[in-house]
This record gives sequence, structure tokens and C-alpha cells, in this order.
Amino acid sequence: MMTVFMSDGTTAHTPPHLMSCATGILVSAIAAAISPANGLTASSGTILTEEVTDTMHLRTHHSALMAVILASIGLFASEARAQATPPAPSVEIDLVTRKALSAAVGPTFDAGQIDMLHSVAHQQVVTLVCRGFKVDPTRFEREMNLIYYDEKGQQVALSSEQLHEREKQAMVGFGIVLGAQIAIATLDTKGFCEHAREEAAAADLPHRIWAK
Repeated sequence: MMTVFMSDGTTAHTPPHLMSCATGILVSAIAAAISPANGLTASSGTILTEEVTDTMHLRTHHSALMAVILASIGLFASEARAQATPPAPSVEIDLVTRKALSAAVGPTFDAGQIDMLHSVAHQQVVTLVCRGFKVDPTRFEREMNLIYYDEKGQQVALSSEQLHEREKQAMVGFGIVLGAQIAIATLDTKGFCEHAREEAAAADLPHRIWAK
């Protein structure tokens, strides 16, 4: 349970609900993009794994969530496409996603918190797509709780309305990156997972939420 100091000097106890909230968004996005209706189930009952995506291409389900995510990213896509030498599709998606993320939550969060949202959402998708990865709930909660602190590590005094808005913005940012990372993983699942294993092997991976 998290104790939040309100702007009027009182305290409020915020339950560790960000984990379940973020997971709910994650499941909704996955369920929208990958469903039995789209013919994307494996005989073992597992969906969206390296084995499945080696032989299958995900078909986009036009859900409201994915529409919002793609619309946000699309606002910045034309700038990336205008480059003389366009980057690889996965790189372009990541570049425009970072811009969309900063535009969406920049007024609320600092650069470190934005990096955290990007890293945590990326790692969440890795655990769904790649073998051998698992989220540590304690690490996840520790990282997501950074949204309650300023750049100096001091807890921000918030009214109940401001607290709600801050958490909502965190989920918006998380969802933007989540949808983009699913798209990147779909383009090249093998390469995506190989890169994830390199990240996991690094001792200095920022905002690590993977279990050892």
C-alpha cells in the first residue's frame, strides 16, 4: 500500500492497484490483437509465442484501444517518413512512439518517468512474446510508483483529483508503448526476442522488472 501526501496536508492510502490496472490494459490490447476469431490460437493453447509467430502474422483487430494508440503515433509518422534514408520499420515505430509518448504525458511526467513507462511496457510485451521471461510483481510496482515522485526523489503533494489524473496519464502512456511494442514484435519476433535476451544479460538495464 502506498501513502500519498495530499496538497492539503492530509494523507491518502493508495492501494497497489497500478499493477492490476496496467495488466488489464495489457490483456485488453492482446485480446484485441490476438483472438480465436482471428485464427491465432496454437494447438497447445498458447498465443503469441515465438513458435506461433515464426509461422503466423498477426492481423490487426480494429479495437478502440488500438485505434487510439495508432492515431497518437500517426501524428508523428509523416516526419519520420520524410527522412532521406528511412529507418527500418521497427526503428521508425519506436521513434514515433517515443514522440507520441512525450507529447501525451510530457506535461505531467519528467524524462525519467517517461523512460520508465517505455521500458516497463516494452518488458511486459517481451514476457508475452519471448520464452524465458517473467515479470517480478515487486519490481513492477516499484517502478510504476515512480510516477508519484519528482526528479529529486521527493513525493509529490497531490489532491485526490490530481492523483487520479496522474495515474490516468501513466496508463495512457503505458498503453501507447504497449501497442507499439506489440507491432514491433510482430514484424520480427525472432529478432525482437534476441534483442530482449541481450537486454536481459546487461547488468545495467534501466527499470528492470524481469524476474531473474
